[in-house]
Order: sequence, then C-alpha cells, then structure tokens
Amino acid sequence: MAAASFSSIFSSFVPAILLVSLLATPSFSKHDEIVDQVCSKTRNSYYCSLVLPHSSGVTLPGLASTAVTLAHRNALNLLNRINDAVRDSSNPQTKQDYYSCNGNVKNAARELAKAQQLLRSGNFSGLGTAATIATAEAEKCLVILDKLPSDPFNILRSLVLFEHDADIIMVINNMLNKDILLLG
Repeated sequence: MAAASFSSIFSSFVPAILLVSLLATPSFSKHDEIVDQVCSKTRNSYYCSLVLPHSSGVTLPGLASTAVTLAHRNALNLLNRINDAVRDSSNPQTKQDYYSCNGNVKNAARELAKAQQLLRSGNFSGLGTAATIATAEAEKCLVILDKLPSDPFNILRSLVLFEHDADIIMVINNMLNKDILLLG
C-alpha cells in the first residue's frame, strides 16, 4: 500500500517538476540570447560575458546603462591609478607621460558621465559618442605609455580593459540604433 502511494505521488511529482523547469527556462534563455548577441559582436566576447549581468529580465537598454556605468567606474579607477603614477614617478618625462594620459582618461570619463545623464532620461543618443571618445582617448594613452620601460601600476592592462568596455557600449549602441530603425 505504501509503495503504491509513493508511486502515485512520484509519478505526479515528476511531470510537475518538468513543467516548472520548462516554464522557467525561457526567461534565462532570453537573457542569454541578448547577452550572447551583444558579446558575440565585441572584440573580446569572453570579457563581455564576464562583465554583463547574468540575471533574468535583462534588456538592451538595461545593458546599455550597465555598460556605461561600468566604463565610467573603470575610468575613475584608472584616473586614480594614473594619479598615483604621476605622484610616485621620479622621472620628469614619465611623470609628463602619465599626466598627458590623465587628461585623455578625464575626457573619456566626462563623455561617459554625459551618456549616463542621457540614459537616465531614456535618451540613448550619447552612447556612440561616448564609446568613440573613450576608445580614442584610451588609444592615445596606450601610444603614450607603451614606450615606458615598465608599468608598475598596470595602467596599460587597465586601458585595454577600458577599451573593451567602450567596445561593448558601441555594440549596444549599434544594436539599439538597428532596433530603432526597424521600429521606425
């Protein structure tokens, strides 16, 4: 008797679990689909998949906000590292190189802050400009600092990651513009 009741409970329980798992799966696959689409178009899809949020309910505008916030935060951290390098460098030329790079990263951070403001009001028009300027300023910095004999503050690596942040923003910008064109 106990075996029969266990069997009937088990046989009704398994289909219920399968149904719940099938219903829950689409929300995760939708997220994965959006993140996969974005990341597959970037120059470093591995980095992209690490930094974009892994939660259900993610939208392309939400990813834009996340990517700009991440890039802005990384620019500010990069500025702190560069300021440390300026302060701690004893070589006048190295100090000047870091100082020049500081100006480049400040320009990029300023544009990312503008894009954040626009995003808060639902305006995505500043994404492309912010990504383009961030990439150009990082490139200028890389050219300046690449000639240094050493990089004790790991600024070059941080600049490359910052470029990846800008690349993610540009991809999202292009995808949003494509969606707007399809809707319009």
